[in-house]
Amino acid sequence: MIKEIDKKNELTDLKIKHLKPTIRIEKDGSEKLVVNQISDTKIKGLYLTVKPNNNKLWEFRYTSPTKKNRRRTSFGNYPDVSLLKAREIGQKYRELLANNIDPIDNKKEELKLIDLNTKGKIENAINEWLKKESLSTTETTHKSKKMIFNYVMEFFRKENIIYVNEIKLFDITKLLQEKEKTAPETASKLFNYIGNFFKFCVLKGYCESNLILNIRKKDVLIKKEVMHMPKITDIQILKKLIVSIYSNKEGSISIQNALKLVLHLPLRPENLANLKWEYINFENRTLIIPRAMMKVKNKNLADFFLPLTDNVIEIWRGNINSYSELKDSEIK
Repeated sequence: MIKEIDKKNELTDLKIKHLKPTIRIEKDGSEKLVVNQISDTKIKGLYLTVKPNNNKLWEFRYTSPTKKNRRRTSFGNYPDVSLLKAREIGQKYRELLANNIDPIDNKKEELKLIDLNTKGKIENAINEWLKKESLSTTETTHKSKKMIFNYVMEFFRKENIIYVNEIKLFDITKLLQEKEKTAPETASKLFNYIGNFFKFCVLKGYCESNLILNIRKKDVLIKKEVMHMPKITDIQILKKLIVSIYSNKEGSISIQNALKLVLHLPLRPENLANLKWEYINFENRTLIIPRAMMKVKNKNLADFFLPLTDNVIEIWRGNINSYSELKDSEIK
């Protein structure tokens, strides 16, 4: 039961509306508005702080049961947080203290849990992982991964699985084996991607373990027999191929020249298709491709450097007028 003296000083909505900042008389006789702090008589530790700008802020002050120091936390302005609501929050904090739980630390844990529950959703976790992966992969590879994981997200939506920590090993094997029916090579890639994705999720706290860490790919997927094209070892056949490429008049000038360049430049198809004029120095007869555009993106390695032969220079110079009319800077 509240004492009479407490009843008299008890906070009410009417009293709060009339609360003003404290007026302090300075040494020169001038007046200055300063913070006015009023404690609630119902909930120990609950304060209403009236600031010089007349904003009224709810605070809770207490001695931490774990750190043993004085702490304070605020939870909104009046009237956005009503007197009744402030007392409910204050009472909750008193109950936490009675159980040796620090209210501020408890709030941090609650927010962390909410954050994990949001980011730990499969779709959010995949998008976060893909964003990180994009920093170390080529644009083409990233697009491929994104398409594959669009399938993954759709699969789990159909399975009604929302969070990463809800995924079971059975779900992963089902995902991989269903994809294998229509795209065996993609399923093989997905096995590796899934492993890296779960490593990321374990690091972030979205799940406790990498489900396929100790699983062998060949135990989940049927190994596909790969038929490699035989290399050309017969000099006459190689000559015939070169003559065919140089005499070919079908297709655009870009295709004709790309086929010729394949014979002279030791580049991956992706690098060849995305060459830009700015990479070529005709005066020094060199090709320099930024390291970020190469498959190996180690920043400690220099940009890819390649001296150009007379044949390559001739191929590009012979059609430079046609290329200069292109709208973008890519050599197409």
